[in-house]
Amino acid sequence: MFQERVGGALPHGVYQTGNALKIPKAQLHDAGNYVCTAVNDYGIGQSPYARLDVVRPTQRPRVDPIEQTVNEGEPARFRCWVPGNQNVDLKWHRAGHQPLPSSVQEHQGILHIPRASQHEAGQYVCTATDPRDPKPEDSDPVTLHVRRPEPAPQLTRPQVDPPEQTVNEGDPAQFRCWVPGNPHAVLKWTKQGGQPLPEGTLERDGFLRINNAKMSDAGDYICTASDPRGGPPTEAPPARLNVRPREFLTFFTSLYSF
Repeated sequence: MFQERVGGALPHGVYQTGNALKIPKAQLHDAGNYVCTAVNDYGIGQSPYARLDVVRPTQRPRVDPIEQTVNEGEPARFRCWVPGNQNVDLKWHRAGHQPLPSSVQEHQGILHIPRASQHEAGQYVCTATDPRDPKPEDSDPVTLHVRRPEPAPQLTRPQVDPPEQTVNEGDPAQFRCWVPGNPHAVLKWTKQGGQPLPEGTLERDGFLRINNAKMSDAGDYICTASDPRGGPPTEAPPARLNVRPREFLTFFTSLYSF
C-alpha cells in the first residue's frame, strides 16, 4: 500500500508511515487531493480522493496609534490593518466586545471620532476576520484619552480711583481703573447702563479722562475688565463724577468778593 498526491509525487516533507500519511506542518503548497493505492495478489485498488485544504492563518491585526490624547471637541482617529491581506473584514468595538458609541464612525479599518467627549474615552479593539478562516483575531487595545477643558480663570474685581470726584464745569476729570495682579486685563469704560462715553472722552490703559467737563458728563462710570485667556467680564464699583455748574461757581466767587 502506498499513498500519493493526485497528479504527482508527495510534496517535500510529506511522508507515509504504515498506512498513514503524515504532514507534520501543513503548508499552502500541500493543499490538494491525495489517493491511497493498495496492491495485492488480486490487483491494484485506489481509494476515493482525500481532499486537503490549507488555509493561511489570519494574522493579528495591527493598529496605529496605540494611544492618543485629544481635547474635548477635537477629532480622534485610529487605523487598523492586516499586513499583506486586503480581504479581511475589520471591525472595531469597545474593549470587552462592547458596541461602539453612536457618535463613533468606522470605515475600512479606520475608527473616527469627529468630536471627542468623555463618553468616547477608553479602550477600543479591532477584530480581523478572514473569509477563509472562521477564527477571528483581535488587535492589541488602543486607548483614547480625552482632556477636560481647563476652567476659565477667575478674574479679580477691578478697582477704581477715585471712587468719586467733583469738578467745576469746564475743568478736567480723570479716573483710573486696574485689576490687582493682572496687568494684562483688558479694561473698558462705559457710562452707567451701558451708555457710550460722552463725546470728547478719552480712555487708554485703564484711564478715563474728560478734558472739559460738562453738566451732561455727570453721573456714574463703569470700568469692565476682561481676561484675554477667557472667562466672563467683571465690573468695578461705579465711579461717580459730580460737575458743579458755572453759575454756582460765579455766585460763590461773587459772594466771596462781597
